[in-house]
Amino acid sequence: FEPAPRPLLSERAPSPVPNDARDVRASWDANWDARASAPRSRVTRRLILVRHGQYESARPHSLTPLGREQADATGDRLAELFAAQVAESDSKGLGARGAGVLAIHASPLPRARETAERIAARLPGVPVVESDLLAEGDPCEHTPTSKHYRPTEWERFAASARIEAAFR
Repeated sequence: FEPAPRPLLSERAPSPVPNDARDVRASWDANWDARASAPRSRVTRRLILVRHGQYESARPHSLTPLGREQADATGDRLAELFAAQVAESDSKGLGARGAGVLAIHASPLPRARETAERIAARLPGVPVVESDLLAEGDPCEHTPTSKHYRPTEWERFAASARIEAAFR
């Protein structure tokens, strides 16, 4: 008995599976319907939300002495929270920005802007960024409802979209 000679590579029939598709895992899309959760990011975004200090009810709605004290105390506490990171970045000449505090975002309302500026005074090098996206709004119906202010459904929708855009 003598085995049959093997055909040369050029004489063989083509493979039913193309070479680039042989490793199914490389081309398989397990998330074909986009229902899988997104891969976890290694970057962490930390948002610290601060409400403005107490303010005068009469225009221009600037902070009261107590409101200024509240803003100063908040700035002191945030500086304390970031003290170790700020000290390390200060040695490199970066200030609080080097510690990961990139900016203080505030509404253009006088009470919000004044609160943000007083906090920023305690975090060297951190700018205050004003944005109309952060202006007050009513993204949902109030419970109980107000007799004096009743936003339309469209106003609530617009406020909701604006507030979402501010977060992003």
